[in-house]
Amino acid sequence: MSALPESLPSAFRPAKLQAVPSQPTASDRSNSAVSLAKPPAVEAELLALLAEYGIRLERTENRREPDYIAGGRSFLGSHALYLGPAADLAEALQFVHVFIARHNLRPVAQTPEHPSLRPRTRLTPAKVGPRGRVQTVHVECPWWCTVDHGKRIGSLDDLMHTSDPCMADLESSDGDALALTATLSADPASSDPQRRAAHIELGGMADSVHLTPDLADDAADELISLAAKLREQAAIARRFNQGGGQR
Repeated sequence: MSALPESLPSAFRPAKLQAVPSQPTASDRSNSAVSLAKPPAVEAELLALLAEYGIRLERTENRREPDYIAGGRSFLGSHALYLGPAADLAEALQFVHVFIARHNLRPVAQTPEHPSLRPRTRLTPAKVGPRGRVQTVHVECPWWCTVDHGKRIGSLDDLMHTSDPCMADLESSDGDALALTATLSADPASSDPQRRAAHIELGGMADSVHLTPDLADDAADELISLAAKLREQAAIARRFNQGGGQR
């Protein structure tokens, strides 16, 4: 089962409000749905801290928990801060300090191997040609591709770029299962420009499953984890197609 993003202690969750400062009312929030614009001093400190440690900021549309604050690590190794639409910035700043200490993170400037410093593409040797007449050529490979291009392919038309998949396994009470996977992909030789660009392949192995309440809770956990990674993959593909780097 995929690990969920690390959340704040349960005392900070809406379902358990003990020891939580009074929350803004609906009227208080009506003028600023999320507000990373208020207060500006806290916002600036938070954004500077995230940039210093290479932590991405991701806003979530979590209506059930509008003050949601969580941290997590992506399948590609980078860290992220997830904020709900009404997250308190002061609490988020405190959470990031704890998150940095707990995971022993170092500033990007002190971490040459940090994911944010990866080049957008790299030249990778690939073996191409029929058996007995294999040639080694160097191809431009996206940083997120995990394919072993050292394995022989018939022609460059067969070259594919894919990442490791994100997967959610949903178990059924009758023994059936539904497996959902999301994978970054690009097919450089495709006649479809959308296939040539970085995109996400999302697939399943069954039409439906039957879930008990406990299994439904497990399924929800899996889908929350996959949804966060799918949103991240969409952001990566969009930036990559626009010619940007990882961040």
